[in-house]
Amino acid sequence: MKNINSIVVTEALLTSSTIAEPLAGVETEWNGGTNYAKGQECVRAALHRKFTRLIAGTTATAPELDGVNWKDTGSTMKWAMFDLNSSQQSVAAGPQTVVITPGKRCTSIGITGLQASKVRLQVDVGATNYYDKEIKTSVRRTMNWTDYLLGGFRYLKGFVRFNLPPVTGAKLTITFTGTTIKVGRIFIGTSVDCGMVERDASGDVTDYSKATRDDYGTATLVPRPIVPKAILVLKAKSVQVDKLRDLREDTAGKVSLWCGMDDDLTSDWFNLFLIPGKWNRFVIGPHAAVKSARVNLEIEEV
Repeated sequence: MKNINSIVVTEALLTSSTIAEPLAGVETEWNGGTNYAKGQECVRAALHRKFTRLIAGTTATAPELDGVNWKDTGSTMKWAMFDLNSSQQSVAAGPQTVVITPGKRCTSIGITGLQASKVRLQVDVGATNYYDKEIKTSVRRTMNWTDYLLGGFRYLKGFVRFNLPPVTGAKLTITFTGTTIKVGRIFIGTSVDCGMVERDASGDVTDYSKATRDDYGTATLVPRPIVPKAILVLKAKSVQVDKLRDLREDTAGKVSLWCGMDDDLTSDWFNLFLIPGKWNRFVIGPHAAVKSARVNLEIEEV
């Protein structure tokens, strides 16, 4: 299992993006003279944030300074993919290209909440290309001839790569191909090996839907999202203990990317144990073998 504790992509690191801000037809810039209806949304491109009107009317105070009339409801379309603390997606017509200059050597990338037919990763320093990989993310799961002939295509919702060349001064170009592109989160950094997932690992969900009944027993279901989580047992080498302790401290209260099957996209278990989230339990102790460690890890998607 590996973890990517991502760098934070800021304006200084985002070299370019083909997603406009505000995105035409989807987002509109806030205007102090506009009479907004309750629930209407606008953006503050300078802050890369969007706001929803709480009370109908016109106010000259900027939304970020007016909590009575406005509520911050997340990042703009351009920046949603870099907001690691939110599961919102950047959604725009394809193809899309983003260019990031991390400012430090990175070996790993993970992308979640994805809808695209393919993704191309390029690492360059000046005119020299060090890495060029295309990942096909349009898949069709076939278990029989009926699936093969009639089954529809779906999108691989996430992937990871742990073999980026750690070159200084690199520029990372990510190109998403498809009609409508959706990108949840992009994690970039240096991965940490957490050990091997053992067989008693499991994937679970918490369903936040709620069913209520009236005095006559008639039920009403309020559908709400499910939140994936993983309960993992890892076997690591004892020499990894201090590194695991550092990882526990570095990722406490943070969203990072946990990859139970490493970067094996062909594994039937890959998607179940790919979790962009925070750990709720991170227990390190000795394994039955003297030179091994046992790690109990519970991760909740955010």
